[in-house]
Order: sequence, then structure tokens, then C-alpha cells
Amino acid sequence: MESPSSQRAIGIKRIALGVPSVIFAGCSLVGFFAGYIFALMGMGPGMMIVPTLHLLCRYDLKKAVTGSLLLLVPVSLGSALSHHLHSNPFSAYILWILPGSLIGIDLGLMLRRRLSSRTLKMIFCVFLALILIRHWGQILDWPLPLPSFEIRFEWYHHILIGCLASTLAASMGIGGGVLIMTTYFGVLGFPARETAVASACVVCLNSCLSSYKSRTELYWNKNLTIILGCGLLGAFTGGMTASQISEDTLRLLVGGFLLIVFFNMIRGLLGRKEKS
Repeated sequence: MESPSSQRAIGIKRIALGVPSVIFAGCSLVGFFAGYIFALMGMGPGMMIVPTLHLLCRYDLKKAVTGSLLLLVPVSLGSALSHHLHSNPFSAYILWILPGSLIGIDLGLMLRRRLSSRTLKMIFCVFLALILIRHWGQILDWPLPLPSFEIRFEWYHHILIGCLASTLAASMGIGGGVLIMTTYFGVLGFPARETAVASACVVCLNSCLSSYKSRTELYWNKNLTIILGCGLLGAFTGGMTASQISEDTLRLLVGGFLLIVFFNMIRGLLGRKEKS
């Protein structure tokens, strides 16, 4: 029969072994769904990865953001490759969005230094509220005076949108995918699959450049490896799913996800005030 001290030692050992198991399971699930949702709708991985690293893995928030930033590079590449393998369309306008995004990143960083985080979040909440009204107004057929954007788009329009999306993304710390989806899919009515592919390319460029600018703070560990492996699996699964579901279903999914983003932003604004 084991002594009380040895039983306590065994119990402590089991608890110690159980904590990594919880972290492993949490990182695996979050990684998979982050990659899946991103490939399916072109947005959202950072919103899932950062809280996981911060709350579950107990990382400092700045370290969690840096880790998420680095993870977005392979996950966005995997998402774009998944869409290619499943024959989801790559539109020619992607080639014009990317140069605009390249310009917008530096403009956004400059804007972020001049305005407080709270002010930027308020601007984004107003912008997103207008997008949600339009988006759900179209789905539910509300009698709203919605403007029509049925105009011929030239190459410089796409450069401008890419610049604006990356400017807002860099200034507000929000993934460019949300802004690409709201602009092209929510406002202009471009096909969801094409927009998701464009979003993956923009996020990849943004994360590559942002990681380069933050290269002295980058790091890697086993938790990021778990999230990456499951994230790539989710990205390939999401690309396959996107090729099989209808545009109407995607519209509902995008609308629901944007509502989650909007309410999370509002909750952050109603919480404690942030420093400039």
C-alpha cells in the first residue's frame, strides 16, 4: 500500500500531465477552426488565436499578438493554396489589390500613431454597423434606401480599396480580411468565394510585412506548432467546404461572423478606457 506522501506525488504528477493536455486540446481546436473559418469566409483567424494564446496559454497580450501575426503567414498561404486546389476562382483584381495594400500598411501605422485606440475602434464600429445594416437588409429584404454600386470597376479602384483596407487594418490592429470581405462582398456584392481568395492574399501580404517589421519580437514554440498544424488542416478543409456550399449560405455565415466582430468591438469600447 502506497504512503500518503507518494499518493500526493502521483496526484500532483497527474495534474501536471493534465494541464498540457488541456492546452494541447485547446490549441488544436482553435487552430483548426481558425484555419477553417478563414478559408471559408476570408477572415477571423487572429480573433481566435490571440485570445487562446493570451487566456489559455497565459501569454502576455503583446506576445500573443506577435505569435498570431507570425501564424497568419502559413495559414493564409495554406488557405490560398486550398482554394486553388478546389478550383475556387482567383480573380485578376487581386493583382491590383496587393500593391494598394502595400501602400496602406505604412499609412495605417502612421495613422495609428496619431489617434488613440479607442477613437479608432469607434470609427470601425460605425463603419461596421453601416455594413451590417446593408448586409442583413439585403438578406432579410428590408425596405432600406440601399445605394447601388453597379459601376464598372477599373484597376485603380482596386488599388484604392486595397490601400484603404490595409490602412484601416494596420491602424486598428484588425485583420485585413474583415475589411476586404465587408467592402467587396458586403458592399459591392462580389462573389463570396472570389472575395475569400482575395482576402487570403491580402492577409498573407499584411502578415508577411508586419512580421518583418516586428522581426525582433518574433518567437516560436510548441503551442504555435500545434496551432499551425491544425490551422493548415482547417484551411484545406475550409477551402473544400467553400467550393460546395451556396453563395446564400456563405452570405449568412459572413453576416453572423460580422455580428460577432461588431459586438466584441462594442464590448471592448464599453469596458475600461484604453490609453492612447
